Amino acid sequence: DGSYWARFGLVGIVDLNVGTSRPINTTDVPFPARFHVQNAHGSPGDVVSVEVSLDLVEGTDASELQFDIAASEGADFQGAINHQSNFQITTSIQSPGVNRVLMFSPSGDTTGGDEAGHHVLMSLVYQLEDSLNFGDQINLGVYNSMLSNSTNESVEHKVDSAYIKVGVRGDLVGNDGVVDVTDLTALIRIILQKDQKPDTGSSKFFQADINSDGDINILDAVRTINIILERATAKPVAAGPTGPVRIDMGDVQVLPDGQATVPIRAQFDGGVAGLQLTLTYDSALIKLGDVLPAGRLEGMSVLQHESNGTLRLVVYSIDGRTFQASGLGTLLNLPIELTGRSSGDLAISQVVFAGPQAESVPVTLMNSSVRVSSTPNAFALLSNRPNPFNPSTQIAYEVPQQARMTLRVINILGQEVVRLVDQVQTPGRYVVTWNGRNSKGAGVSSGVYIYQLTSSTGYSDTRRMTLLK
Repeated sequence: DGSYWARFGLVGIVDLNVGTSRPINTTDVPFPARFHVQNAHGSPGDVVSVEVSLDLVEGTDASELQFDIAASEGADFQGAINHQSNFQITTSIQSPGVNRVLMFSPSGDTTGGDEAGHHVLMSLVYQLEDSLNFGDQINLGVYNSMLSNSTNESVEHKVDSAYIKVGVRGDLVGNDGVVDVTDLTALIRIILQKDQKPDTGSSKFFQADINSDGDINILDAVRTINIILERATAKPVAAGPTGPVRIDMGDVQVLPDGQATVPIRAQFDGGVAGLQLTLTYDSALIKLGDVLPAGRLEGMSVLQHESNGTLRLVVYSIDGRTFQASGLGTLLNLPIELTGRSSGDLAISQVVFAGPQAESVPVTLMNSSVRVSSTPNAFALLSNRPNPFNPSTQIAYEVPQQARMTLRVINILGQEVVRLVDQVQTPGRYVVTWNGRNSKGAGVSSGVYIYQLTSSTGYSDTRRMTLLK
């Protein structure tokens, strides 16, 4: 048991002194330190920063670090940016493509110690050559690394080398340096998780995470659309809602065709260019159908994907249009069906709104979950649809227990116009159509009418509707 070093060197290369050393740990005790050079990405001609960091276990400190880093052809070393204020960095050229980096503290300061965890030390800066091709990879090999602590003792450490991948953010298909609709389609599939989400730090993750926020979501899709339309700003700027978007999940409602749905409502000032919504539920109890967008989403693409009790959907427009919701109203309806016991829960687990320039819009969740039951929990008289109407409208209501139900239409003078329902009904959800005629079959005049629902249990409720001719 113990720690040993394995050294590998290349012979026969006259002008390049290449070699590498790696520690071999034959004990069950992990290395007290891990030295990272992170992967990076860039386009031909770009200046790229490569992050260098150190992970230390508690009780381990570091006072000096030295290493050689060799870059394959295509990248010229420009220097290092220091991220540790009490340390200094010096660099020197060892041979073509190989640079030595030394980081130390003249005052004897250390990093780590009681502050275990991840410490960003510096960024190595490289200039990528214009002659590079999309898809090229520049390898960054780290060797001859030495790490010491405050007592000048050597600290065993693991070393991670890295690479610089040449590519363009958003160019997910073909690696041709052009962002087009095929790349947008590939990105949407990743967001919906129809295709596997790339690993963080991978080249594909870099290309999909267009705004560099560490996530792949609708913000990247809207940014891609703006790039395709050649109207993307250098950086996303606030151009959409100035305040938070209010999101509310309503109780189960019955559409005129008798279909049970859960409405997703929103309210915000200004235009929104994209929406990403994730809902979770027990797929053994609940089945969701194809989402039904409301009128305010006219012209927007609405896509969804369900897997293992998770429904993901995105709303966007390839032509860059936006949608608005100045008043709290329904954006979309989720058709829902119970397939198991008498009830189940449906919940919103993620909401992302994107402004016109792919800026993130803050969200306030008013009600993020709803209990779906085969039998209503209480008597309820719902809003008629449409309203105003001509020539007919549908009135929905809910009955939680067997009772005699009466549904009447009354004019503003309090006179009964027509009795639509007057019978004993079992528990359930009902929809009744009124065609704008009275009890004698004659059409009534335009105006405001009241519809009233009562039950033999003592329940009573009224709502207003408007007939326009």
